[in-house]
Amino acid sequence: MTASTAVLRDAPQTLAQKLIARACGRAAVAVGEIVTCQVDLAMFHDSSGPRRLQPMLEELGARIWDRS
Repeated sequence: MTASTAVLRDAPQTLAQKLIARACGRAAVAVGEIVTCQVDLAMFHDSSGPRRLQPMLEELGARIWDRS
């Protein structure tokens, strides 16, 4: 374990950081860090979200769970 990893592991983590760390298989993540993780649920707040993102969803093989 490097010194920076030990500091990161010992730093307090927000709920969002904990969820993202778990999804990318790590003990902790830092604010502003770019990570790759498994997404199990994505949500749009904007009613136009599905229409705007449909091409990307189709390319990824993803589907819209609740179309309402």
